[in-house]
Amino acid sequence: MKTDSRGAIMVLLVVFMAVVSAALWVFDPVSQQAQFGELLGAELVAFSMLTYIYTRDGPQDVKEVWMLSGGLALAFLIGLALL
Repeated sequence: MKTDSRGAIMVLLVVFMAVVSAALWVFDPVSQQAQFGELLGAELVAFSMLTYIYTRDGPQDVKEVWMLSGGLALAFLIGLALL
């Protein structure tokens, strides 16, 4: 990343994780197993993206390809959960 937008991305990921956690809290894991698993997977991908950004020393160390692949994985998992 060329600019230091890590803080904004981290806040967005934390908000996303809070919303998904609230959704997982109200889901019934027995009757909605597919949605529960997909949202839990999205939660884990978001957490891995958050830790990746946090452990980098500067904005030049964060690779766009990893952030893009994480974002696509999040979009895919959320799309599956909403179908």
